[in-house]
Amino acid sequence: MKSFFKQMLRRFDFEFRNFSVEKSENARFFTMLSYHRVNTIFDIGANEGQFGVILRDFGYRGKIISFEPLTQAREELLKISQKDSLWKVAPQAAIGDENGEIEIHIAGNSESSSILEMLDSHIEAAPNSKYIGNEKVPLRKLDTLAPDFIEKDSVVFLKIDTQGYEEQVMNGAHDLMKNIVGLQLEISLVPLYEGHSLIDEMLQNLKEKGFELWGVSTVFSDPNTAQLLQIDATFFRTSAKLPKQPNSPYLNLNGNNFRKSALVFSKAIIYFIFDSIALQSAPATLPSSKKNVLLIRQDKIGDFIIWLDTAKEYRNLYPLEEYNIVLLANSLWSDLAEKLPYWDQVIPVNSMSLKTISKYRWNLLRSVLKLNADVAIQPTFSREFYHGDSLARASGAFLNIGSAGDMSNRNKLKKWLANRWHTELIPASQEPISELERNTEFFSAIRGTSHTQCYPVLNINKACSPLYQEKQPFFVLVPTASLNLKMWSTDNFAELAEKIFQKTSWQGIICGTEEEFIIGDRIRHQCSAPLKNMSGQTSLPELSQLLSQSQLIISNDTGTAHISSAVGTPTVCILGGGHFGRFAPYPDLPGQTNYFNTVYHKMACYGCNWECVYHLKKNEPAPCISNISVDAVWQEVEKIIEDGKN
Repeated sequence: MKSFFKQMLRRFDFEFRNFSVEKSENARFFTMLSYHRVNTIFDIGANEGQFGVILRDFGYRGKIISFEPLTQAREELLKISQKDSLWKVAPQAAIGDENGEIEIHIAGNSESSSILEMLDSHIEAAPNSKYIGNEKVPLRKLDTLAPDFIEKDSVVFLKIDTQGYEEQVMNGAHDLMKNIVGLQLEISLVPLYEGHSLIDEMLQNLKEKGFELWGVSTVFSDPNTAQLLQIDATFFRTSAKLPKQPNSPYLNLNGNNFRKSALVFSKAIIYFIFDSIALQSAPATLPSSKKNVLLIRQDKIGDFIIWLDTAKEYRNLYPLEEYNIVLLANSLWSDLAEKLPYWDQVIPVNSMSLKTISKYRWNLLRSVLKLNADVAIQPTFSREFYHGDSLARASGAFLNIGSAGDMSNRNKLKKWLANRWHTELIPASQEPISELERNTEFFSAIRGTSHTQCYPVLNINKACSPLYQEKQPFFVLVPTASLNLKMWSTDNFAELAEKIFQKTSWQGIICGTEEEFIIGDRIRHQCSAPLKNMSGQTSLPELSQLLSQSQLIISNDTGTAHISSAVGTPTVCILGGGHFGRFAPYPDLPGQTNYFNTVYHKMACYGCNWECVYHLKKNEPAPCISNISVDAVWQEVEKIIEDGKN
């Protein structure tokens, strides 16, 4: 079996290797960084940010400072780094041994661009690297720019990849070189650029500067002869004194990260092979009188609610007379989707079961193929390889449309595979915008005309009666969240409930899942105000109906807050910073009523994708949540109560 998988992988130009310091160049390099407590990395010649992406993929959570002189490559670098608060891009400039201006030769493959003239030996080994243009850029010494990015506790590592110009970079960094713990240089073994130093000179140069060689890795070989042409050589200072403990909360490099990365890679390949076999052996599909349009939406309830503004428009784009619209829905909210008139069929997908090598996945993929879809549309910005992308592939649709999206749920391998399963990828704005705006951007591109953006509206079927039948006014607390670090304390909810009751005499209802019933009971026992714990007692349609009858909702996570605001109930969401601005707060839409109110504690680390940069104890909330006071939430709640009276 092991030999079979190795042979299959080689057919796709892949090979498995033991991910350990003995057998993996990446494992060795990242172990070195971890051992030396590196928390700040200067990436000179960053190109489009490839090295920074690798750093993040392998678990490095410290600062990255990228330097790239070429305009086009730097634009891509800015796009890929903009959501990472600890990844900075330095002012546009080439790095050398003086301040001034210089011309760079632009290579056809971009990454081989250099200030130096390229020799025939390089072009023969990589014909696509031949120069295709030039660009004049500022030239700066690293000593001029580096101080703006270094703090008192910085442990700096320097990576230089400047295609033969490495020595000049070091000559312009005399002060910085005295304070770095290590560096990595791209070194040529044979002449590739005019006038650059080769390996013997570079090794002697670094030795004189007080550095010793710790490791090498292959960079560039002649594809015809296999001769090694360039290496990455890693050096550390001989006398480096290590801090007793990491002086940054951002460094998280260990064997677990290595094993995790290897598993992620191998898992993607195994699923790819499994799905290929399942789809190749699927039975023939039957023709249909109507064309089938497949809408694929596999994310959480909040994403679904926000999507409703554009979801309802697909019926106008694909009229009932000609098209049958099928929604592949996450089973977490598929029962709510079934109540809506925007599609002809809803197929629930158990996301947990789908992400397994199982009979469930096998049968589901084959069932999707049998739908014989003419069009498949996946509007999700942060596409997921094992879910939405795999279902899009299974559809076999003649027109398979997805969002170009981002990399938050994918690595390069997954992106490379999944992008080839789509016939069209809708370009997506890379600057931070709300999910509401992203849906509008995506649908407008499909329709070819601009869509007028609106807050989502959820029209509840009145036949869906809630279990709570009392006629007196009530408010709803939703005190749980999808992650423990998002959860506001139960003490705070109890205190807030008492304030609301004292102000209004409204009864409180606590909602959540069956597993969260114990949290609701904890709040009920901490609070003197009358509270009824209905956690686990309502379906999603029933919960939506209940929220529509409430006077007010206070929610700890955004999912229920999106539902309550969509049914027109004033909502206060206790909001953290992990995805701030993407799902909430909503953008201001003139002339429309926004029921979604937020209370938050702004911090510099906002946008962390809930990979908190602080060391937290088990079940401890993130500071952006724990620092939100009861008084801050009460101020927003009291304003809603007063507005209701008026």
